[in-house]
Amino acid sequence: MKKSILFIALAAGMLAASCTKTVVTVVRPADESPVEQKLIIGVSSGKDALTTKAGRPLLSQAAGQDIQNISLYFVPTSEIEGKGTVVLIKNVTPGEWENAQNHGTQGKQLEITLKKSNGEELADGTYDVYAVGYSTEHDYTLNQIQKGASWDDKNFYATATGDADEIFAGKAKVYAKTETDAEQNTIKYLASTENGGTEDTPSIILNRQVAGVTGYFTNIPAKVNDKVPAKLRLVASNKFTKLNFVDLYNADPVENHKFVVNGSDASSDSKVPYWDNNKEGYILYEINLSEWFVLEGGKTFDQLDINGDGYVGYLDAICHVYKKSGDDAKAVTGLDDIDGANWSEDIVDETGAHNKLETFWKNANVSHKQQLVAGSVFAGKFVIPFTSTKGVNTLELQLLDASDNILTNWNVRVPSDELYNSSTDGSATGTVITLTDDTQEVYNIYRNHMYSLGSKGLINDNTDAGEDPDPSDPDPDPKPEPDPDPDTDPDGDHPQDLTQNNLLIHVNDQWEIIHHMEID
Repeated sequence: MKKSILFIALAAGMLAASCTKTVVTVVRPADESPVEQKLIIGVSSGKDALTTKAGRPLLSQAAGQDIQNISLYFVPTSEIEGKGTVVLIKNVTPGEWENAQNHGTQGKQLEITLKKSNGEELADGTYDVYAVGYSTEHDYTLNQIQKGASWDDKNFYATATGDADEIFAGKAKVYAKTETDAEQNTIKYLASTENGGTEDTPSIILNRQVAGVTGYFTNIPAKVNDKVPAKLRLVASNKFTKLNFVDLYNADPVENHKFVVNGSDASSDSKVPYWDNNKEGYILYEINLSEWFVLEGGKTFDQLDINGDGYVGYLDAICHVYKKSGDDAKAVTGLDDIDGANWSEDIVDETGAHNKLETFWKNANVSHKQQLVAGSVFAGKFVIPFTSTKGVNTLELQLLDASDNILTNWNVRVPSDELYNSSTDGSATGTVITLTDDTQEVYNIYRNHMYSLGSKGLINDNTDAGEDPDPSDPDPDPKPEPDPDPDTDPDGDHPQDLTQNNLLIHVNDQWEIIHHMEID
């Protein structure tokens, strides 16, 4: 009888920062309005909470982001000059975004001003404002939209030139208005409603436009039919290269816009076979075991199975450090079975009393350090959302040898009670959104969903729950301790255990939707 294990991710928290307001007297030129046209920009990590960060490697399930650039396009919708065309393009630079302020415990937001002196002041009327936020270093080509061009949603897109990066977009309606105050000053301002006043500053929320997929594994089979594994690979049935910024959460209710596939244009990348050679798909990520486990001096991966249970993972890391072998190694089921209170010191022991962990296992993600359970592997990619392929499992996890022969596989499945059915759950609308009824193994990959095999809910001395260490000051010790037991540490790291027949993939609720998906 197969068992299923539910990995529950720890919701990522963000610290609130306090700000002290300074009162300044501003002397304006005679022709400048004492109230200016202002707009608040916020970035959502999921739901409609304001938060910020993007353009980052996907190394955890945390909803962190780090964008540096925002472009806004103003399009009149009322009967005024320029109706339906782009009358203003406003670019927020990295230096300006650095001035964004903390918004409670939910992140940051920035108030921008459309200045008359810069030729940015809008004529009275109603406008749709479109925005896209991205990092300075990204692998997208943003479609160029020129001032004066007729606006068409189909032209608001980006094309990936390499791997997908995190990118955000949004839409809002604003009202440019003019009033005369008691002192007979002419006041020009923006409001979020037709009857709004000067205090009704509008805001535009940018939502994540990509999906995320991570894999965090331990207890990898040491051999399959006498063949030694070399890599883990996640294959997807489809891959898109174009990211369309449509259906931007501007309708009510927002819940009708959770299941959005905003990718299009099939990739020309080479395909690889599924376990069933009659089917093929695209490589989503690969994990080379030799980059994580030390295979020097002719040692093969299966020889790292120190406790002889047929798998290589965290128990073998413990046995290596504490020089366990034979029956002593077989008796080790976790740190409680040895004197592991000083694990952090013992793994770097210079005295010879213990083996160094680095001579058995290392964290391969060196450019963006993260903490991982010893004896585990990790990969993560942002993905342009894509539609399912009829008759082909959307995701398949594979174990391969050095010649890329598939040794075994796991099918990524959705439990029957969490399937999306377009006829009952409402539907999002848009020219590139394709809605189909999901099945347990054939389903769409939706925008702003995190698909995670294994749970990364990190807590340590220099980060909040669910967040990775500061890359400039990482804690080199693999914490939490190498014993991913959800019963004793429900908020800790829990790599997916590949000894199980049925495993679960988790969709993080700090992105948008939480499903519990299993691989068979």
